[in-house]
Amino acid sequence: IPSPDGRKIVGYFGHGAGMIFDIMTRQVSWVTGRGFIEACALTPDGQEMVTGTSYGIIETWDIHTGKPSGPDIAGHADHISFLAISPDGSKVASTSWDRTIRIWDLRTRRQLGPPLTGQTHDAHSVAFTPDSMSVIAGGGNGTIERWDLLPEVPDTLTWTKFQRAAPLFQEALQAKDWKGFRTSLARGIKMVEDSALANPRD
Repeated sequence: IPSPDGRKIVGYFGHGAGMIFDIMTRQVSWVTGRGFIEACALTPDGQEMVTGTSYGIIETWDIHTGKPSGPDIAGHADHISFLAISPDGSKVASTSWDRTIRIWDLRTRRQLGPPLTGQTHDAHSVAFTPDSMSVIAGGGNGTIERWDLLPEVPDTLTWTKFQRAAPLFQEALQAKDWKGFRTSLARGIKMVEDSALANPRD
């Protein structure tokens, strides 16, 4: 994967190590993490390489020093098979042999929302839409699926919370006047906020 400035290339090899290649100096830096590196991605600003390992761990590396750039991210129960960074650089999506797709906040290292489990086979790849608010995954069952990552209540993507309030949002869309629209919309938003306060990890 080339860096945006064209000065470095990052990748990984079959023996499980990550590579940072400096095109200008022809120097190679090798990185080794917790387990074999089996997936990698580069942040949009070209400053960090993100890797996924056979132990289900996500690690980040400063591409200038080859050193870890933050704490490990853990949560998968099996090998990580693919990684994607959101265009805004705030999130990483990971697919795994545990048949889940997970979304992580790169700053806080926390998982955002519950695992995505629509694929009945291992998801082989995942990508974000340009607005960073949806992910699209392809799986071993030959299907392509999309999940919309709805607006966040602090630190948690709110698929479940918004589903609970969906009837009120639908009611707002069907309102016959502006007052009815505002009333139903406000009730739906309040339900999401109340749910977030009562169950912040839903």
